[in-house]
Amino acid sequence: MTQQKICISRSEQQIEPIGIVISGANNVSPNIFEYSFILTNNNSAFSTKITPFIQQGQYCLVESNEGFVIGIVEQIRMNNQYFSNAQTVKNFNLANVDMQNFFPSDQWECHIVDVHLLGTVHSKNKLSDEIDPLTFKRMHRVGFPVSPGNKVYLLKGSFLRNFLGLDENGLNIGKLSSYKLDVKLNLNRLFNKHVAILAQSGAGKSYLLSVLFEELLSRPKDLGTPALFLIDLHGEYRFLKEKYDDTQDKIDRSRISSMKSIQNKITTFNGLFIQIGVPDLTEYDFKRYQPGISVPQLRELRKAIKNCRKKFKKSKDSTDDDTLKGYDINDIITEISENPDMNSKLQSTLIGWLADLNNLRIFSKHGSPSIHGLIKVAKLTILDLSSIISMRKKQIILHYLTSKLFYFRRSGKIPPFIIFLEEAHNFLPESGGKNAITKNIFETIAREGRKFFAQLVLVSQRPVRLSTTALSQCNTQIIMRITNPYDLNHIKQTSEALTRSSIEIISTLPTGNALIMGAALNYPIFTKIRRRNLPNPRGEKTISEVCQKYIEKEAFNSSKQPITKISPNFIQENFLEFDNFEIKEDFSA
Repeated sequence: MTQQKICISRSEQQIEPIGIVISGANNVSPNIFEYSFILTNNNSAFSTKITPFIQQGQYCLVESNEGFVIGIVEQIRMNNQYFSNAQTVKNFNLANVDMQNFFPSDQWECHIVDVHLLGTVHSKNKLSDEIDPLTFKRMHRVGFPVSPGNKVYLLKGSFLRNFLGLDENGLNIGKLSSYKLDVKLNLNRLFNKHVAILAQSGAGKSYLLSVLFEELLSRPKDLGTPALFLIDLHGEYRFLKEKYDDTQDKIDRSRISSMKSIQNKITTFNGLFIQIGVPDLTEYDFKRYQPGISVPQLRELRKAIKNCRKKFKKSKDSTDDDTLKGYDINDIITEISENPDMNSKLQSTLIGWLADLNNLRIFSKHGSPSIHGLIKVAKLTILDLSSIISMRKKQIILHYLTSKLFYFRRSGKIPPFIIFLEEAHNFLPESGGKNAITKNIFETIAREGRKFFAQLVLVSQRPVRLSTTALSQCNTQIIMRITNPYDLNHIKQTSEALTRSSIEIISTLPTGNALIMGAALNYPIFTKIRRRNLPNPRGEKTISEVCQKYIEKEAFNSSKQPITKISPNFIQENFLEFDNFEIKEDFSA
């Protein structure tokens, strides 16, 4: 019976013998934090052919009195006693004598592997017994060191999957580094709390997000998927909705229907057409958007807003859901200017502040689009702000929208949602004072949003400039290549799970590789992000290609007539495609 169980275990390839624990390697004996072992081969202890091949970042298992001790490979070193004495090696070299011709030095090469311990699986079973893979989900602290001479096994298969906390029905974002194991993250563990994606420019943040969107939008309806809201500052995600040439040989025909199904769940909104409903604003919102408003001016503004609400209130017989007919900033200015009891200097200054806001042309009598139109279950809404240059205007729009989203979610009027915030350090700065208009609302969502299933995914290339209040609330962090020492030090201080070797690896990660750690997994892992299914019709551009395109556009613009009148529909349909067309407003009408 025992032999049969051993055969089952080996056929499933859950573990594989790779070495023996040694004592005194590098003057360090096995302890509750680390141990070293020598790589061995099933055929000969002196063979240089190491089977299987071991790599940094792989997971090892050793039997102990407590159960199974699991650790991660941190360092692999080569050792050869024939070359341990530097003076001897020098003398042979001076004599022009090859040591390998006189001594069997190649047979004395050995690989010494240093392992950092992660935890212990308490079990009364032996590896020769049939073991339930779910046993590896329950980990405990290491209480006793492993014994020298014990066999070391490479952890694989379902044992490893359960140990790391991966989910068979989870979001497949790539492969586990040094393994052929799919990294499938459980949606609830990943998004029940906030997430931070940190990487320098060009490391693959946008690519990773597009893979996440593919996985979320491809989930079966019965598994449940929240609403997705992406704030796109530079138009990087337009391709997700753009049409592609399905006649290209590069696109697999079997993927076309799946890709179209995903694109049907994506909606884009151009930030140029976002309008803020003035009746939705309080006097404190105006002060947040215009910090120069003083306390006496705020008091007069409150009275003006109150009068406008009374003046524009609908009759009781009205069947509309809204209780107000709608008013704009001009109506508030009129109310202030007609107040004879107000100090003239205070009056003119307050009107000036309001007129400055009105010149932004983002305030109107009614907000657009509706919040219910932005947030839909299992669908992605992309707010494209690339057409808006003013950072102040972007911040005001985002504060208005996110405030309403959070309010509606707390009231249960909209489904659970996830906000993906690109360039988060611009909207959630560690310091920014009154100019950081959106900081307060995003920090509020970071602190309280989890209770109402209003989640944040903060994407940033400068973690050191990101609010520590918000970053500390991100229980899962996905870190890609970062080389800035200040950013690395900041990440290290905010995460206890990072080891010194992990920090060193982060700075040299290839593009498209990431370290995932936190609540989404039991232990940090390095992952190679999978290939994206949705093609990018624009592809990767080089600076020479952009220069050539600019020259062509310049030649075209010099030969065309200026456009004097444009309908809003024309802009909505074409503005995203033609970023540099010339508009001349005709004020004669």
